[in-house]
Amino acid sequence: MLEFRTARSIFRMTENYYRYYRTTGNPEKPIVLYEYIIEYGNEKEQKLFEIKFVSEFGNIFFEWLNHQSSSVEMDSGNSKTVGKLYALTTLIDKNIQENCFRLKEYVNEEKFFGKNVLHFSDEINQWSGHFQILDYMEYENEQLIYQKAGVKTYDESSIKISDYRHLLEWNPIHKTMKLTRLGINPGQKYSRDSSVVFNLSYNQENPYIQFITPNHYPDKKTKKQWTEYLNSIDIDPKIKREVTELINQECPF
Repeated sequence: MLEFRTARSIFRMTENYYRYYRTTGNPEKPIVLYEYIIEYGNEKEQKLFEIKFVSEFGNIFFEWLNHQSSSVEMDSGNSKTVGKLYALTTLIDKNIQENCFRLKEYVNEEKFFGKNVLHFSDEINQWSGHFQILDYMEYENEQLIYQKAGVKTYDESSIKISDYRHLLEWNPIHKTMKLTRLGINPGQKYSRDSSVVFNLSYNQENPYIQFITPNHYPDKKTKKQWTEYLNSIDIDPKIKREVTELINQECPF
């Protein structure tokens, strides 16, 4: 695992170097995607944002490292070199913060997960459209306050545009969840036909589940699929049970 740290951020390439996707053009020649994670925190070293994404480009990490001073220069103790490195890492923190804020602006759009919203430097901005966001998390006082993640069941196939067909949005403060179908079709650069599947609240004072198409009540197979989506995110078992009960409640009509 490769990792680069600054005062406020961590940029790492995970060990998931090979993620194979079928394509409609040539299913015998899968595409290799590389997984990255960006974390951004405050001056108290408390994490504020986390973004997980994949890209066809495996050298994004090395492009960043090419801008850094070599270990030999650092070992020399040259104050001018150290000063330049500090200025550069401060700039990187600023750029990562801007990326997080940009994602936060888009996060309410159901289809944003395929958009050109990540930028690292002028040299690699043209690659931004090839980034696929897998997971977005926001924290406050080291507690998760918002998450929007791509989810899938074991038997769902991945395609080039996305590793998943649905998004699960979770707000642990308001105790709400929303499942969105991306509506991905072949040839698209990002999802543009998305639709909300359900909204629910597991607040004990007023728990409910709202199906956007109420006359099309889900069958047992569909509910099982939704439960698998829920199980794919890291969430408290008690909350998972409460949400599962809401999903599996009897048809009200």
